Amino acid sequence: VISNAMNLAQFMQEKIINVKTSDNELIVLGASMGGLVCRYALTYMEHQNIDHKTKLFISMDSPQNGANVPLGFQYMAYYLNKDLGGVVPMLGDAIENQLGSQAAKEMLLYHYEATQGNTAQRHSARTSYLNSLASIGNFPQKCTTMAISLGSGNGTNQGFSPGATLIKKNQSPLTTPIVGATLDALLALVGIPLPVSAILQNVTWKFEVNAVPNQTSKSIYKETISLDACIPKAKIKYTWWMAFVGIPPIIIPYLDCDPKLIDRNIVVNNTQPLDNAPGSIKNLHNLSDFDYAAVGQFLNTLGVTTIDQHSDCFIPAYSALGLSVTPQTNIKTYLNSRSDVTQINNNLYQNFNKTAVSPFDFLYIENINDDHIFDSDHVGVFSTAMLEAMKSHVAPNDLYLENRTIDNGKSIAYEALNLITVGNNVDNISSNNGNIVVENGGSLAMSANSVVLKPGFHAKAGSNVTIGAVVFWTCPTGSINSSPVVNSTLRLSSDESAPEEENNEMTVKENRKIELLNEAKLYPNPVIDKLYISVGGEANTLLRVYNLKGYLMNTSSFSKSIEINMSDLPSGMYLFQIIQSNGESTTKRIIKQ
Repeated sequence: VISNAMNLAQFMQEKIINVKTSDNELIVLGASMGGLVCRYALTYMEHQNIDHKTKLFISMDSPQNGANVPLGFQYMAYYLNKDLGGVVPMLGDAIENQLGSQAAKEMLLYHYEATQGNTAQRHSARTSYLNSLASIGNFPQKCTTMAISLGSGNGTNQGFSPGATLIKKNQSPLTTPIVGATLDALLALVGIPLPVSAILQNVTWKFEVNAVPNQTSKSIYKETISLDACIPKAKIKYTWWMAFVGIPPIIIPYLDCDPKLIDRNIVVNNTQPLDNAPGSIKNLHNLSDFDYAAVGQFLNTLGVTTIDQHSDCFIPAYSALGLSVTPQTNIKTYLNSRSDVTQINNNLYQNFNKTAVSPFDFLYIENINDDHIFDSDHVGVFSTAMLEAMKSHVAPNDLYLENRTIDNGKSIAYEALNLITVGNNVDNISSNNGNIVVENGGSLAMSANSVVLKPGFHAKAGSNVTIGAVVFWTCPTGSINSSPVVNSTLRLSSDESAPEEENNEMTVKENRKIELLNEAKLYPNPVIDKLYISVGGEANTLLRVYNLKGYLMNTSSFSKSIEINMSDLPSGMYLFQIIQSNGESTTKRIIKQ
């Protein structure tokens, strides 16, 4: 996680922030482990006083509080891979490339390598990761944050009980070859040579995988391999007094009938029932996420008789949302019970207590336990409600701004489709309203159809506030580039007066409403052949097109919309001046590819 986060922080700074020319802030979205990478990168940049210029961080079904793979399944993969000498590729891959990866060790709440005695524990790599995260601030503070859980918010579990049997191989004779190996070869693989004078009838092999229990003691993995035969063995008797008087050791022969060659029993207690918790699912213990053709033959060879077909909880819902609650919590009931959390709709909540509830400002949770990011057909499981929730924060219809100071050297831009309301006593949000202050040397840009400045908005002398900036930020193939900012014309509504000016500062003492004129839209940008232009209103509009040397290349008149053929023009940047019938004008730059 940390190494990827450092790469992301460097990429953001060098390839995006240092080259973009607009004031538009970034939207950073991380899915699954990517949510941890983004969280660490943004927190690190703030810790290093690097302006990440991010307005929104979205964590999509990320294990903010840890991920889960059934601990019993981890042990099964480890021991079967060990006992079979690594001849089954699926098992070897699970151990070497999945459970054995640094990422798994940092994210899993319980890891088989760290479990000692009866205590299920996290790996030391996770402890190191959490300590490093805490040392830089734990969570980004200079952007709006949103967490998405693909698990159930109403307490629905995975369909089995804590401690339930997930996989079971009964005690049946093992007389068929295993992966091309005879019984003799199997014994050799597990390091047990056939004893002299033994007549081997068959080998019985059984194992059982169980989910972790709920705060009680239970076996999560049991495995026994026994010989159905009587084997001559010998005991050596040799005591201290025999050695004292010079008597040699005495060898005592005996028959060991039904000897156990392997007898394992992993017992854990005091665990949280993560395998059955509400959360996004992965089909691990029922092996649906693996190659069924290969797995089916392997299981038939082993004589597996029981596989629970339910899915496992991979990212617990409480973890995806960063909540300080137990895994089995009915999250919607919990959130609805808190006075510091506001329900926006059935799935979306706004959190005003980032210390006690969650470090995220907004929490989205599904109604069912859905697949983790993608289903079995590799199709994204993103519901309409989830996409609408993200859209409402990426480009909201209405935006309320409060409690923020834009310091010297900082540049921030906000966008909304309809209304931006700025300052104190803002409706529909918490009672802890505060001011928006733009310090000397700070820059604030806002774009919406209407902008309302309320008491509490204060732009100090030497600051730069632009209302109605329309920004196009484009990413042509093979490069990151952006066209310059062009300010739309703005006017005060007829029933309002201008904000107060005191000592070259703007201090709003009464509500002021600023509305944008009908804005000209030009798209796509960059353009290859056809450019489309539209403006509001029915009156005639004059269009003039210039190259960067100032040469007038085209003049046209239109009403509402026009289509321009750019295919014959050389590649480069062109200036489009749009003059509306009321005399107001704007100029925009278009890139011709």
